[in-house]
Amino acid sequence: MQQCMKNRLTWLLVAVIAFDFGITLLGQPSSYWHDSHTANEGNPVFAWFMIHGIVSYAAFILAYIISAAVLVRILPRQIGITIGLVFLLSHYFAASTWLDFHFKLNMIGPIIYAAVLSMALLTILQSGPSAVCSTAGEHRERVH
Repeated sequence: MQQCMKNRLTWLLVAVIAFDFGITLLGQPSSYWHDSHTANEGNPVFAWFMIHGIVSYAAFILAYIISAAVLVRILPRQIGITIGLVFLLSHYFAASTWLDFHFKLNMIGPIIYAAVLSMALLTILQSGPSAVCSTAGEHRERVH
């Protein structure tokens, strides 16, 4: 059951990171789509990929999301969940800055996003094992 919770948290992490990267792209100036050197990104690593074009940035995004998910999944449970929450909260904050400053939602955007994220986390923490998780757990117990 605990492994299934870690799996669900990993999928939530993937969604939060993808939302951050997606809102970053939506927040780019119209000039970005013709001249990638006009990218607007505060993180110098992410900005480097953005100025090298959308294909470079998309490949980086994909590699970054896969790497974060794999890292969280392969680490021992408590360390993996802790690292996952660091990624999740960092990308929540990053997306919130776009919601507040660029999209002019002031604090209402980050508050609504926090409420949605909190409900998703509570659902994960309160949910029992799904049929898939139960079947997989029973299979592992029989094998070992």
